[in-house]
Amino acid sequence: MSNCIKPVHHSSLRIEYEKNIFDVSERTKQSYSTALNNFENFCYQKTQDLEIIKKLKNIEDDKLWVFLQKWIDSNSNLEPGSVKIFFSHIKKYLYFCGIKITNQEVNENLKFVTANKKPLYLLTQKEIAQILDELSYRDKTLFLCQISSGLGIGELVQLTKAQLTYVNRRMIVTLNPSKYNEKITVFGKESTDMIKPILRTKDKDDFVFGTNKNTHYSEINKEQVLRRALKRCSLNMTYPNSRRHKINTGSFRFFHFVNVSDYDFNFACYLRGCDNKINPTQINKMSNEELLDKYFEVEDKLTIFN
Repeated sequence: MSNCIKPVHHSSLRIEYEKNIFDVSERTKQSYSTALNNFENFCYQKTQDLEIIKKLKNIEDDKLWVFLQKWIDSNSNLEPGSVKIFFSHIKKYLYFCGIKITNQEVNENLKFVTANKKPLYLLTQKEIAQILDELSYRDKTLFLCQISSGLGIGELVQLTKAQLTYVNRRMIVTLNPSKYNEKITVFGKESTDMIKPILRTKDKDDFVFGTNKNTHYSEINKEQVLRRALKRCSLNMTYPNSRRHKINTGSFRFFHFVNVSDYDFNFACYLRGCDNKINPTQINKMSNEELLDKYFEVEDKLTIFN
């Protein structure tokens, strides 16, 4: 990217557009903001005109596609998937500004770099133990809970004490109760024993692990905590010719899914919440007893220290 200093102020259309973004998560709003900052910086670098978006409405189609292709090419330092996500946000912004382009037109006129799919890195129990030994008690507990439950890091930093039910020396975790996308999983005995002292200091509506009401910031915090731990134990590897790290906060969830899938793929999907992959005959909600009976069969594979 250019050394051009990013403008302090946003265009008037950008300000108006962001006022109309509602009913989305804070994380999604942050993603929109990052994409639009990137695009406005590019526009200012090329034209020194913060309101160039108003002029783009009136330029010839060919010149618009050239301009957008140059923006894509200027982001060659980013992961291909990130550029596509940014563009999907920018496309909505352009539509708001009166520049209406279809997906077919995008496919015919723009060229995105195709990501080389890399196999996900599967952690070993020994590597997990190395990493967790570098963490504070609270963060060690968080990642043990992720390993035993398959929850995403965003779900864990939003978790409250009220969402946990102690049953048979394990914690039943219930997210989105009474909603169509209710999700139920388990913290195994190892992570339950670890989380008990933390819960004693919490009221029912307190976050168990989250440090910020903004989920996105809490997720970033945990990613940074993990990154420092990985450096200390020399596991901060990246894929060849890429800045993408092999191990991230999703790696512990992947460890859970692979190990439970080896036992029962449908059950792994049930715990993960991806009902669309479950055999329809297996979708019925389980009782706590049924859930734990199946969980006990795979718990040893999800236990790191005990």
